[in-house]
Amino acid sequence: MKKNLKPIIALLLAIMMCVSILAACKDEPDDDNGGGDTPGSGSDRMGNELAELLGLPTTPMADMDDITFTIFTRNMGIPSTQDNPFLQIVKEITGVTIEIQFLVGDINTTWGTMLAGGIQEDAMFVGALASEAVAAQAIMPIGELIEAHAPNLRAHYDPWWEQMKADDGNIYTAEIWGTYSAPALLEFYNGNGWWLQKSVIDFHGRRPNDFDELFEFVFDYMEANPTIDGMPTLGVEIGVGAETWILTNPPIYLAGNPNWGSVYNRDGARPDSRLDIGAFQTREWTDKNSRPYYAKLNEMMHRVTSHGQPVIDPETLSRSGSAFEAVISQGRVLLIPGQQWIWEAATNALAAADLHERTHVPLDFVWDGYDYDYWDRSGGVFSGNNGLNLSFNNADPIRFVQFLDWIVQEPVQRFLSWGIERDIFEANAALLYQFGMDDGYHYYYDENGRITRPQVMRDLQNDSRWERNNMGRQLRDILPKIQGQFLSDGNADGPGSSPEEYLAGLSDYDREFFQRHGINHFTGFMRSTPQLRPPFYPLWGNDPTPGSDADEFATLVGFSTGIDRDHIVPMITSSPDEFSDRWEAYLQAIDAIPPHLLAAHIAFYTEIAQRAINAAGG
Repeated sequence: MKKNLKPIIALLLAIMMCVSILAACKDEPDDDNGGGDTPGSGSDRMGNELAELLGLPTTPMADMDDITFTIFTRNMGIPSTQDNPFLQIVKEITGVTIEIQFLVGDINTTWGTMLAGGIQEDAMFVGALASEAVAAQAIMPIGELIEAHAPNLRAHYDPWWEQMKADDGNIYTAEIWGTYSAPALLEFYNGNGWWLQKSVIDFHGRRPNDFDELFEFVFDYMEANPTIDGMPTLGVEIGVGAETWILTNPPIYLAGNPNWGSVYNRDGARPDSRLDIGAFQTREWTDKNSRPYYAKLNEMMHRVTSHGQPVIDPETLSRSGSAFEAVISQGRVLLIPGQQWIWEAATNALAAADLHERTHVPLDFVWDGYDYDYWDRSGGVFSGNNGLNLSFNNADPIRFVQFLDWIVQEPVQRFLSWGIERDIFEANAALLYQFGMDDGYHYYYDENGRITRPQVMRDLQNDSRWERNNMGRQLRDILPKIQGQFLSDGNADGPGSSPEEYLAGLSDYDREFFQRHGINHFTGFMRSTPQLRPPFYPLWGNDPTPGSDADEFATLVGFSTGIDRDHIVPMITSSPDEFSDRWEAYLQAIDAIPPHLLAAHIAFYTEIAQRAINAAGG
């Protein structure tokens, strides 16, 4: 039985009011006596008293001075307002404010500038690019810091601790994705696919059967609907300005490969796969798998409706990442190849505007002779380089890992992802109101012990803008986290992966859409099934040492710097009668890659993969 905390709250509020009045009336201290408590120190905050009232763990940080940490992320987005109630409560307990700096522009250019000028941010999330910072000695090792000051975080990482170590034996990355405590209850999917607007499927009454028909579906819909909400309909948005690999990865998926990175395993990506790594950049592989894809894009660049609209507007290849998200959020983009997490904010904006028919569902296609293999099972992938790195300019590395240690505890994770349990919310309503909370911030347990949200909370959280500025998800996303299930009660790590909340939160349109098309989830058209991957999957979390032969290979072929940059976009936008000649020039550039660089590329990833096998006890 829970205690009735209302008398305690009333007394605490009265004490706080008296303290505030006394502080306001107190004479200014003279120089000899000093200033008493430091402004912004732990004694100015409720700290551990608030933690105990809300069922959160206490922390030594409650008595420490306020501090702000900046975190740069490679992802685009909009930061939460700092009056977000959850951020305010976190600050009140820990004294820590996290300022997230989202990417603006190209990640490679931005990251290069950051490295050249000395990284000023306290921490950064840049994925595989962190290897460049390790080589430049711009980020600090954190393994010993975690072991000395973050026991909860160390326990959280225990299954992957050896895999987190770099060649020199140090750990540089505090992983924030792929650390599952238990399998996800709902196989949510926002990865590789051909994301087709639901209205197109409704228009045709079914999903397209093959890759060619996919584009016929788009063309026919554009022919019948030249505008959407008064704006020209856009057939296909490629989004190369958001992530360059959106243009170069699709041939990999069409060839029956999951998202390995810049190589593939010839034997597949199941747990029992042999290790036999090949490169995509060979004449045989490219001619077989990439040519039909880029030829299709070239064809669609020049196929025009009777209204004068090309299926693929050439502007899509020059749009910035923010412009890419903007046109999707307008509801007029029919087909998007790529990984949906990149434009998730646009999807949420459409749902918040009740434009569910303008959101997209994933489809998967492969060339003849290949198996469908798009989908990674939740909890089955640990990249080893997909988290936070601390710069040497970090304001207080010990305090930073202490904060991560507090954040990763289950009560804090539940608080950030679900909100506040109803009894605690009601007992502390007067106090929580001071932080800006009223309705929409709590959950409760049903008779089966499953976490459930009241409808008011579902309705509010359907608006991604409200959720961003009022809940704790954005903070949880950028920091180490529990994924899958909470071990204490078996509930999902958040509403998005709860089967009960998924079904309860469906819009009327989506329920009817599923019923019309005989599916029970937005992934119902996928022919791939979630696959558990071997310990050496994926390999995109690793970049070769700058200046090495493997690094020279990556520079030579890369979309930002080399062969792919020089050839792929020009062949897509060229006139159809020039395509064959441009394709042959592309193959000749691939043929000219020095053999020793190609060998170094394969050797580098083979070594990384073998190390992962060894670390996993294989």
